[in-house]
Amino acid sequence: MNNDITNACKPNNAKFAERVTSSAFDNPSNVVIEFDSADFYTADAETADWCGAETAKIFVNYSCIQDVADQHEKYNALVVAIALGLLICGLWTINVRWLYQGGKIQRLEWDMATITAGDYTVEFPINYTNYLKWRNEFYLLPGGPESQGISPGLALKTYLTENIETYLKQDFMASMSASQLGKKKRRKAMDRVISGIQVADIVFSFNNAKLINQLRSRGATIASQNFEKLEEENEKVNEILKDFDSLTVPTVAFITFEEEDGYLLALGQQGDRQLLW
Repeated sequence: MNNDITNACKPNNAKFAERVTSSAFDNPSNVVIEFDSADFYTADAETADWCGAETAKIFVNYSCIQDVADQHEKYNALVVAIALGLLICGLWTINVRWLYQGGKIQRLEWDMATITAGDYTVEFPINYTNYLKWRNEFYLLPGGPESQGISPGLALKTYLTENIETYLKQDFMASMSASQLGKKKRRKAMDRVISGIQVADIVFSFNNAKLINQLRSRGATIASQNFEKLEEENEKVNEILKDFDSLTVPTVAFITFEEEDGYLLALGQQGDRQLLW
């Protein structure tokens, strides 16, 4: 800081500047310089009386001067440090991304390894009265499936597949509001859901528990080599088979869908709807 007050006490002796400069370069980390009062001012210098007081202090301001080679060396070191930092950040980002994508692939692989048909299967009971109505009014009609040599099980599977897909699609569309149907993106999403409502397979459980139990009893008789009782067991099996039509009456349908959308829609109907209603 330079002003009228400080300028009055500013050293004007050239030797002072030389000693301060040389001492700083000789030992820049620890500079101790001893001065005599004559080292500050020339003999003809005019100074204020208070400049030589014991409480007076002198401040020396050094300017740091570096040559071009040192500046280039520091610049290159800084560039290398920044480049290494960017490289580390990039590798870390790639690693995190790889772990994230690898985790997604592992989850998909786990799903594919553990998924079963049961994950897309819904169970629906079949009312006996409804089944008889379908049999008399559809299956046994002239020109119907029976006259074409189609078994009741296959005919019922085809009938249920067509009707279930149609009903679920109509029910899904009915649940959508007019504003949702008008949005292009929403419409595409609904078209995807509708295309996913496809029945992959239907498996029936029949009214044959009595026959299965009797066959188990017959098998136990054979295993115990009780051939005297075997004839009696055979007669019981033949007696049950006489009412073959009742054995082929389906009681439950296990409906497997191709995609999760159809499964979820059917699952929402479970308990509220019966097949062949």
